[in-house]
Amino acid sequence: MAVPQQNVGQDNDEQRIVNWVINVREDSCEKSFLELRQYLSSYIGLFERKYRIPGCDADEIEQECLYALRFKAIEDFNPTRGKFMSFAILCMKRHLFSIIKAAQQQKRRVLNESLSLDEDRSEGEDLSLSNLITKTHLSTVDLIEKEETTTAAKNKLLVKLSRLEQEVFKLYIQQFNYEDIADELEDIFPNKRFSKKSVDNALVRCRLKSRTVQGMDDLFER
Repeated sequence: MAVPQQNVGQDNDEQRIVNWVINVREDSCEKSFLELRQYLSSYIGLFERKYRIPGCDADEIEQECLYALRFKAIEDFNPTRGKFMSFAILCMKRHLFSIIKAAQQQKRRVLNESLSLDEDRSEGEDLSLSNLITKTHLSTVDLIEKEETTTAAKNKLLVKLSRLEQEVFKLYIQQFNYEDIADELEDIFPNKRFSKKSVDNALVRCRLKSRTVQGMDDLFER
């Protein structure tokens, strides 16, 4: 029995999409990724308009969608379980939801768990947090190894970050304060305005993504 022409066309389209996914997954093919990006552009545009993430503008939401497309949808897609479009849309939605949830949890945790280092938490003895923090001394070899590990972890994390997050992260690890980071960002992105809150929101997203990178446990601690 002859196969209906419409079904043949749909099968060919899906196979072409699967081929793009394989090209990106196995060879990091930029052209195939751009094809997938264009294929899903209408949905990415919809998410930019639909979702509101504190401190994120439309460009940053687009970057988060592209991150989910590249590192979740493409990496985890199994063509035997359904079509790529449905899976990619699900991955992008879940990723955006996780960022929104993490931002809300981070805000609550900062308010609930903030402690003064100098506050005496004992009954008579001097047991403030500043006196409880121990100082460790590493050998030169240990310091070199730690620096190499940290550098490798930073590079792995940078790949996962959007352009804005990369710049915020680089300034943060150079010990810039939030206000200075905001000023520097306005030089890098002259058509945008940044506040300390938008910097903090970007760092929350960096922290979230850093959880997938080994060796990043204490990088955000100051």
